[in-house]
Amino acid sequence: MVYGRDAIWIIVVKNTANVRPEDLRPLKASLADYPECTPILLYRGRQRLHTEKIWCVPVDEFLGRLHPAQGLTAWLRR
Repeated sequence: MVYGRDAIWIIVVKNTANVRPEDLRPLKASLADYPECTPILLYRGRQRLHTEKIWCVPVDEFLGRLHPAQGLTAWLRR
């Protein structure tokens, strides 16, 4: 869990090339406890998805575009 001044992000990393329903379970549980959070699943796939209020983002893309001067919320809008 990452706390920011204006947001809460919950990030799960999976060593898989495909997103499976069971990969989303911990993030769905987090949404139930923290409905204001932004859940993010990082995985080895190639496609960015937004399903059931959960961002599924290729880890290479996430790390390659991450910049210390920008927040995660701005990054997700790209």
